[in-house]
Amino acid sequence: MIRDLAFSFGAFAVVTLLAELLGATNLGTALTFGSIAFMATIVGLIVSRGPRRPAPGPEQAAPVRKPPPPPPRRRGKR
Repeated sequence: MIRDLAFSFGAFAVVTLLAELLGATNLGTALTFGSIAFMATIVGLIVSRGPRRPAPGPEQAAPVRKPPPPPPRRRGKR
């Protein structure tokens, strides 16, 4: 997790600096490009990892329980 955070913040810093060097209008514009790169890096890390464990298959799923039978009816007078 620490490596992923370092990678994301590094992308933010590099893209912000690159935007400044390439002539962004002001620092706010450069920071906007940096934040876009930050979020794109996070999304890329999440998508590249995929699910941590596979979804349960039919043999691993919980058994289906049948509802209990209704109580017996009483016959006769009450």
